[in-house]
Amino acid sequence: MTDINANSPLQNTLLLIKTILPELKAVLSDISEGHGYFNLPTPIGDILAADGLPPWTNFYDDPRKIKSLATHAMLGTEKAKNFSTSLEGLTEQEKNTIRENYKKAAIDNNLDIFDFDDIGDVSEDVIVAGIRNIEEVDEDIRSSVQKRIYLLLYSVVTQMHYYLAIMTFGKSICALVKEAINGDDESFFKAVQIDRTVLFGIPYFQKRLIKAQLGSEPVFMQKLANAIKGRSLGQKLDYRELMLVFAVLDDEGYLDMPLEQLMDACQELGVYGREFGIEDIESLRKRRQYYRKKTGRQINF
Repeated sequence: MTDINANSPLQNTLLLIKTILPELKAVLSDISEGHGYFNLPTPIGDILAADGLPPWTNFYDDPRKIKSLATHAMLGTEKAKNFSTSLEGLTEQEKNTIRENYKKAAIDNNLDIFDFDDIGDVSEDVIVAGIRNIEEVDEDIRSSVQKRIYLLLYSVVTQMHYYLAIMTFGKSICALVKEAINGDDESFFKAVQIDRTVLFGIPYFQKRLIKAQLGSEPVFMQKLANAIKGRSLGQKLDYRELMLVFAVLDDEGYLDMPLEQLMDACQELGVYGREFGIEDIESLRKRRQYYRKKTGRQINF
C-alpha cells in the first residue's frame, strides 16, 4: 500500500486529504441535509459578516491562497460547530467585542494578503481563549492568534467552495471567477451559484451586475436569479465522499495514476468498500469514469 508518510508530492497530498477528510465529510453531510446548500452556523456567519473584514472572495484570485489556507488552518465542520457553540454562550456585548477584534486584526494586519510564514504554532487552548477574549492572550503571540483564528474561519469556507465548484461544474471557483472576469457570463452565473458572495466581494461582479441592471438585460438578470437560487452542490452525485477525494486528487493532477496505485490510495484514505462503490480494480475504473462524466473533466488517453 502507499506510504502516505513518505516525503513525496503525491504522498503529501494523500496525507493532506487524510487529515481534512473527516471534516470535509461532515460538511458534505450538512450539505445533503441542507438540500445542496452550503451553510455555516449563524454565530460564525455573524463573525464573518462583520464590517471591516475583507471578503473571503479575495482568496479566489489564486488557488494557491486557498490551498495555503487549508494547509495552515484545517478547520472543518466539527471545529466550526464547537466554535459556534462557544459563541452562543456569550452576551451580545461579548460577541460585539469579538467582532471588533476580528475587524481590527483584519485591518491592522492586511489579513487577506499576509504572509503565512509569519504565523507561529498556536495551541488550540490558546485559540479558544483568543476567541472569547483576545486581550487575555499574551501580547507576544496575540497577532499570531488573531491570524490563526481568521485562517480557521476562512479555510472551511474557501476550500469547500473550491471543491464544490469542481464537483458541480468541473472547474474550481478560482477558474470560474477568472473566466467570468474575462467576460464569460456563463462562468459568472456558475460562480454565483457556488458562492453568492462573489456578487459583492469581487469588483468585476459588482460592475457586471450594475451594467446588466442599467443596460436592461432581462435574460442576464433571469439567469442570475436562477444562479442565486441554485444549489452549491448543483448535481446529484453518488458516492459523494469518494467524489470529493477524486476532486482533490484530480485538481492536484493525481487522479489518473495507475489504477493499482489509485486503489492503494483509496484504501489508505478509507474510501474503499461497498459503501464507496469500490471493491476491485474494475469497479474503481467505473467510479473514476463516473466522476469524469459527471464533472465533465474528461482526459484523453
